[in-house]
Amino acid sequence: MTKLATITTGLAALLASAVLGHAASASGGAVSTCTPAPPPADPALPAPAPAVVAYPSPSSTEVTKTGAVLLASVDTMGAAGQVAFELGDTTVGLRCTAVQALPAVTGPQAVTVRLRSEKPGTTVHFRVVVTTAAGQVVGADQAFTTVANATRLAPGTTMLGVRVGYLTPAAARARVLARFARPLTFTWHGKIWHATPKQLGAQADVDGALARALAGVSVRAIPVVITVDPAKVARYVAYLDGLYSRPARVGTVTRVGRKAVLVTPQTALAVQAERMQAIITRTLQSASRPPIELLVTETKPAGPGALFIVVRLDEQSLTLYKDGAVVLTTPVTTGRPALPTPVGSYDIAWRRSPYTFISPWPQGNPYYYPPAHVRWAMYFFDNDFLHDSYEPAGAYGKGSNYGPYASHGCVHVPAGVMQVLYTTVPDHTPLIVVDS
Repeated sequence: MTKLATITTGLAALLASAVLGHAASASGGAVSTCTPAPPPADPALPAPAPAVVAYPSPSSTEVTKTGAVLLASVDTMGAAGQVAFELGDTTVGLRCTAVQALPAVTGPQAVTVRLRSEKPGTTVHFRVVVTTAAGQVVGADQAFTTVANATRLAPGTTMLGVRVGYLTPAAARARVLARFARPLTFTWHGKIWHATPKQLGAQADVDGALARALAGVSVRAIPVVITVDPAKVARYVAYLDGLYSRPARVGTVTRVGRKAVLVTPQTALAVQAERMQAIITRTLQSASRPPIELLVTETKPAGPGALFIVVRLDEQSLTLYKDGAVVLTTPVTTGRPALPTPVGSYDIAWRRSPYTFISPWPQGNPYYYPPAHVRWAMYFFDNDFLHDSYEPAGAYGKGSNYGPYASHGCVHVPAGVMQVLYTTVPDHTPLIVVDS
């Protein structure tokens, strides 16, 4: 070999060494087998520039339980090259993706690869390895974590009576909260209404129950702590009291024109506040939602015990009231159209037992009647009486004042009822006669 050849060979080796050393410095000294070694450099040409590796943010997307899409950007400085992703680290071993060819273009080129066979809940390290004529460049370390398998509650777990075994915490939480959020149902005398736990100031610590379940407690029926705001419950009970409480009212009967106006008696109502608050709180804290009957205290009006007798001509009826409440009612027969029982306000002036009626009309008069003997008679106005009679049962009631047993102005009452009136209704008891 001549001296010139020896110098030329030494210069080529020096240039190749310089190129490889430049590439190694660009990659931080890392060396990878994921891409093939670069071809020998041509000593007659200028040393090429090494590739530049960059990563977008994020450098991994579409992360699932078993994979992701890896992203990078490579600028080969106009040279052709090859690129791959190196996976893993020295503790778990290194792997390589398939090598991709890079065309000789100027500017950054996007490089992607889709991973499909990773393990759930695993952190995967990766970096880009690119080889050009300038040497190998290894990009900076990147990492992503695959989605872990969802945590599930133990079989047989229940909360508030809801089966949540095998469910994820999120699914269990939604199911238990839906159970808890069911409204309370209230009833009273056929009325039905609802109130939600939120309205009543109740909260369920489902997250705390889930934490206990996931901690591996041996009990499968996990208790859920429910707190109730007593102030809100008290306000709701006060609201119910405002709706349904009422004062007592004594009933009365008066005549307005030719009609009877009845004011019915009314018992006082008051919601039993303390008992209702306790029942509502207990129901909110239980797994079930049985209907809650509104508890009220009823107090009868302390009336004077006043009696009223009302004779209704349209109905041909007599009703005895005590403080506006019906004591008894019976069909009667009143005066015929020519001799009607007079509408007005009267009272029982006096009574006789027995009593004989003598006709004020002489014999031959169409209204004459022979002496009539009755057992009980109570006078109220102008020779008109309440008295018993012995007509057949069909002689009483609506329309009977137009029939053959109609009276001359008195009120005929069936004997059994008349005995009750005579023995229980005192003198000066108000009696009103009205059309209706």
